[in-house]
Parts: sequence; structure tokens; C-alpha cells
Amino acid sequence: MVCQLNIFNKKKYPLPGLEIKLNKITQLVEENTELDENKKWIFSLFLINEKESRQLNKQYRQKNYPADVLAFPFYYLYQKELDSCNELGDIFLCYPLAQKQAQEYQHSLDYEFCFLFTHGMLHLLGYDHETPKEKKIMFDLQDLILNEIDL
Repeated sequence: MVCQLNIFNKKKYPLPGLEIKLNKITQLVEENTELDENKKWIFSLFLINEKESRQLNKQYRQKNYPADVLAFPFYYLYQKELDSCNELGDIFLCYPLAQKQAQEYQHSLDYEFCFLFTHGMLHLLGYDHETPKEKKIMFDLQDLILNEIDL
């Protein structure tokens, strides 16, 4: 495996079996993107609450509401200046919002969590959905990865 995922869960949100799925998603992202296999990539997942999510979203995106997932792509933004960089960045996932959205969309928390994690990881790698073309590329890749996971 080229990527190392660090999970920070200071609120002790339950993650039964999810770490295995997150590592599988990480592996599938590695296989379906152009990550340099000669580096050991490191990235972090922080599980946060709605208050923390709102603060981050307001501070960094000027949006005064909690976001389900926020990604801060360190490597993608600074790769031209830091060739030796092996930090992909950080993903902040709002666990309570993921729970609400799973109920709202009538699917499992596992699915919602994996969907948001995959979405965040692709953002770390520079994928975006600002234009229809970008959206198609990112969402097709996201769907390909999620279809490989037993949800």
C-alpha cells in the first residue's frame, strides 16, 4: 500500500468495521489514480462534530454552516514547491451530519461514511466538481470505487 491513513476520532464515534472499508477505498483510489508509487503517502481523517465543521467551513470557505466533509489538499496545492512532500492532506468528516444524511437518503451509515471519505480523498488528489466535465470525471471515479466496496 502506498498510502497511510491516520484516523483521529477524539469524540470516540463508533466505527464498527469501517476502518477495513476505508483502507480498501484507499487502495482502490491508489489503483485508479496516478499517485507516485515510489512515495509513501500520508493523509489524515478527522471525525468532527457540527460545531467544529461549521468553524472550519466558515474560516476556510466563508460558509456559515457545517459541511459533511471538508478536504484540505496539502500536496496538490504545494507540490511544485515541495517535491519531497509526502503529505496528501487532511479530510474532516462531520460524523453527526453523516448520520443525518444516511437517514435522509435512506441508506446505511457505512455507505454515507464511505461516500464522504471517497469524495474527500479525491479532493485531496486535485479532483473537483466545479464544471460539468470535472464533475463527471470525479463522480464516475467515485462511483467506480464505491461499487467495489461491500456496502
